[in-house]
Amino acid sequence: MLRHLGLMETSAMIENALLYTLESGVHTGDFGDRSTPSLSTTEFAAAIISNFGKLPANNPKPAIANHYVTPTHFKLEKNPMLESIEMGQEEIVGVDMFIESNEQPSIIAEKVMKHTLDVFKLVTITNRGTQVWPKGSVFTNLVNQYRCRFESIGDLPVTQVEILELYKRLMQDYKICSTELLNMWDGKKAYSLAQGQ
Repeated sequence: MLRHLGLMETSAMIENALLYTLESGVHTGDFGDRSTPSLSTTEFAAAIISNFGKLPANNPKPAIANHYVTPTHFKLEKNPMLESIEMGQEEIVGVDMFIESNEQPSIIAEKVMKHTLDVFKLVTITNRGTQVWPKGSVFTNLVNQYRCRFESIGDLPVTQVEILELYKRLMQDYKICSTELLNMWDGKKAYSLAQGQ
């Protein structure tokens, strides 16, 4: 909490005092050397306070100057906005479509590949996080919800309109529960690879 508030030096002082206290063998009854007397939690806290300013022998925390990075606003006139750091060029290169079906994976693959046209390729189908197409075991217990991963051919950028067109074509055969875009930032995949990729 202190670090979050920008009180870095104060946080380091308290942590170093705690580490120094522990190195000194001081402990409460729930941990530490049972052959030495233990302290109550109040006494333990007092021991830490008495060691403010002391450094442990092992891995002392650096005392970085306090900097107050979380301003407190007492009267807000608009909603605060936290913006993500610019990650460079962002491109959409595919989509995960989550569909409902009680069909077998090979039948789903055959149907959805008819809708990819020359823009997308079906990469994998998973069920409960386990790949069931193009590889998979017939012993995998399935539920009636699948994830179909479509990537653009050649990792070329696609538009949201092309994603929506794919969605519309898939709707002819399946109820689509949700979608998740697959993005690349500065040429690097910003999404997790599916099992088997």
